[in-house]
Amino acid sequence: MPDWNTSDRLGARSETAQKKELGQYIVVDPDICHGQPTFKGTRIMVKSVLEMLVKGWDWDRVSAAYDGRINRAAIAEVLSLAGEALIEKAEGLSGRVS
Repeated sequence: MPDWNTSDRLGARSETAQKKELGQYIVVDPDICHGQPTFKGTRIMVKSVLEMLVKGWDWDRVSAAYDGRINRAAIAEVLSLAGEALIEKAEGLSGRVS
C-alpha cells in the first residue's frame, strides 16, 4: 500500500535530499528546479547559461539576459565546473589519469 504521508505530498524535504553547494555561486537543491544546478538565490539553471555560451553569447550578454543577477565570476565558475566534470568523465572512461 502506498505511503500517503502528508508532509511528503506537500513537498517537505526528505532527510536524504539536501541542498549541496557546488561552489560560491552554484547550488543543487532538490526543492528548486527539480534538483538541477542553479545559481544561488535564483531559479536560473546552469544548463540554460551553458546553452547560451555554446550559441556564442558573450558573458556580458548572458548577464544582461538575466538582469545582472549572474555576474562574470559566476559564469567563470560554471565553465570551470563544467571543465572539471568533462575531465572526470573522460578519466572514468579511459580508466587512467593523464
